[in-house]
Amino acid sequence: MTTFVKRIDYPMDGVPVAMLVAADRDSHENIQRCKRDVTYRIVPKRDNNADFHRKVMRLLRDLYENQEQFDSEDVHREYVKLQCGWVHEVAVPVAEHDRLANCAEWLRSLAKLSFMPDQFTDSLFAAAGLIEGCTTHYVTKPLSFDKCDQAERERFWDSLKMYAAPILGAAHVEGYENGS
Repeated sequence: MTTFVKRIDYPMDGVPVAMLVAADRDSHENIQRCKRDVTYRIVPKRDNNADFHRKVMRLLRDLYENQEQFDSEDVHREYVKLQCGWVHEVAVPVAEHDRLANCAEWLRSLAKLSFMPDQFTDSLFAAAGLIEGCTTHYVTKPLSFDKCDQAERERFWDSLKMYAAPILGAAHVEGYENGS
């Protein structure tokens, strides 16, 4: 799909503006080099499936309006993404990772000492395992859906519908499938 875009200052006296999101570092640098009021021909690298994105955002907005726990729509959105499992695992920074690995190894070496009671040894091994589990954490994925395939989108949509059905009603949630 080919698209033509022109760089303008946003907002521009109520003129609708289309926004492109860079798919990678090279695209970002290319967008930054665009000159104002010049028309460019682009070929998007990834389709973020705008219709799907709008459907998800409508459902998230309805969910936000039907809750009282969160004062911020952004915080609520992050909460819902966590509830739906829309996360990926990220390693902690290398310096912290090495420190945690060294601590876990120290606990294991301490547990191997012959004079330690079995109960204490088991606790040290368990603590070492817990520390090793701290080398990664989970971060929510963006809702641009530009780095996922159709199957991932469908899994997220199914999870979101399951989360939303008890709050908004199953019939209301199914209405999003039909575009209403």
